[in-house]
Amino acid sequence: RDVVNAQAGFHARFGAAWKIYRYSLAGPHFPEAPLLMRTHWLRNTELDLDLLKSCCQLTLGSHDFFTFSKQEGHRENHVCTIFDAHWTAGDGSLYFEVRGDRFLRSMVRMLCGAMLAVADGKTDIGEFRRALEIPGRWKYAVPAPAAGLTMVKVHYDNNPKQKQ
Repeated sequence: RDVVNAQAGFHARFGAAWKIYRYSLAGPHFPEAPLLMRTHWLRNTELDLDLLKSCCQLTLGSHDFFTFSKQEGHRENHVCTIFDAHWTAGDGSLYFEVRGDRFLRSMVRMLCGAMLAVADGKTDIGEFRRALEIPGRWKYAVPAPAAGLTMVKVHYDNNPKQKQ
């Protein structure tokens, strides 16, 4: 990897064209799960992967994600664009990965928590859709534990060597 001088006025957070976050969960059939408690949300229930994937499809595009943010302060713009969101399973774990132009505080964790509420049967996908369409408070927009969240990649448009 190369080191590139930043331009004057460069801001690492606000200058990003897009970022990728991954949220990791350890499933009930993963024997090493206790060793992952710092990097995964340990879950004891089976989850419907197809239902989780359906939730992801609803997040694609530009939405007002006020419902899925900490809702503090007086931020005027809650619109974020999600370019890709998907769930994958492997090695006894589940992974939620999302790529977007920007993320609000706790947004990825709240999206993950809400999707899992749908998969657990606490609410349904129609309610999840309405929470995306009508910004406001929603009792299932509760953040997943911080331990599972990882920033995977940040892309800056001014770096032609960086690949998606």
